[in-house]
Amino acid sequence: MRYQLFLALLLTHGIISAQFNKNIHPIIFIHGFLASGDTWSNAVSYCKKAGYREDQLIVFDWNSVGGNARLTDSLLTKLIDSILIKTGATQVDLVGHSAGGGVARNYLRDSIRAKNIAHYVQIGSRKWASEYAWFP
Repeated sequence: MRYQLFLALLLTHGIISAQFNKNIHPIIFIHGFLASGDTWSNAVSYCKKAGYREDQLIVFDWNSVGGNARLTDSLLTKLIDSILIKTGATQVDLVGHSAGGGVARNYLRDSIRAKNIAHYVQIGSRKWASEYAWFP
């Protein structure tokens, strides 16, 4: 339900356009602890109806139970790099839920990698401990 409300707000405020716009960034959805990529199926469906292409909607499915933070960070970095190459986009948007927000924040801590991110949406994640000058 909270994801539906989030997407309804984005649609209402014109952030997601019903018409394809090549300036729209691919979106990477990152699930939280004990969840899976399926968590984002409704969000992906809404975005498709709003005009996003399949290759612009990516779910990062990571091992939130027995995973390794460095490995997860490395896999997210490789995913973002491949999406930028595949789509020709210069940046992506990140949406992180709960522990997925922590995964995204770890990526954003690096000022060079943060340049790959246009927007970051955090849902039900901890507050930022500090602001980053390159990604306030």
